[in-house]
Amino acid sequence: MQLQVPENLRPTIYFEDSFEGEKSNQYSSYIDGIRGLITGYQGTIPRFRDYEPLKQVHNFVNDMRMQTNNRVNINALDSWKRDVYPILVVDSDGMNSEKIFKIIEQSICENRTPNIELAGGYEFLEKFSLGNFYGKFAIIIQSDNLETCTFDGFKAGVSLSENEVKPATLGIQKITRNGYAVRFGKHRLYEALPHYLDFMVSNQKHTLSEPDKFNSILQPIFAPQTSSIYLRKPKRGLREKVKQLNDPDFERLGWSWGQYVIDESGSFNSAYFHNQDRSLDQLQREEE
Repeated sequence: MQLQVPENLRPTIYFEDSFEGEKSNQYSSYIDGIRGLITGYQGTIPRFRDYEPLKQVHNFVNDMRMQTNNRVNINALDSWKRDVYPILVVDSDGMNSEKIFKIIEQSICENRTPNIELAGGYEFLEKFSLGNFYGKFAIIIQSDNLETCTFDGFKAGVSLSENEVKPATLGIQKITRNGYAVRFGKHRLYEALPHYLDFMVSNQKHTLSEPDKFNSILQPIFAPQTSSIYLRKPKRGLREKVKQLNDPDFERLGWSWGQYVIDESGSFNSAYFHNQDRSLDQLQREEE
């Protein structure tokens, strides 16, 4: 199954990660792998703009921020290119991909702004929640993150410290009867990290999805919500604790995608594919 670009549009990929200098060569097989997920209309070769430098999600957010029109055509963010099909590639960092897609839908359809304080790469949801755009686009969620391509386990006898892992969470904050959002203190997630460090090492996991203590903290505050613990990028002392492949292996990644169509009247349509079970889940919804 491949992500098919709509007719008369050209795909532009916006990566969460930066691939500047030597890193673009190191991860060339990964970049080719992401491109290989994409096909043109009715199976034709997709017409990438190969002369353009690799873009990042923050470039897409900045392009949206620069728009002054009341209604933004997401396929024409660049004034001299009106045929762009944006494809955003973001990490799950161990969070549940299906729940992430639910949060994305609520952002678009209900104009709800998620808490992205601990969800790097999802800044675009703040723009989506404004509800002032239309067009066609796609989002690819890779599981767990770019580091999955090179992580090959922990070395024998090592232990992790709190500053070598990070918490992640994404969710829609609940509203009290008085109309206020329930307060969230991220320090509580950081305080829970030590409970899971030994488990991650002994089970050779660089991410941990929805730890019980995280759920206990987050469920009274967010709905829907998802969370995780994930390993920081291996640098300095952490690099000595982790076994890494010399060449990134794209096949180690899991990935899911959502394709979205929003017309000028606000009508909404979405389709999802999850590679975990090779099933296509299509949803159609009309929003006034």
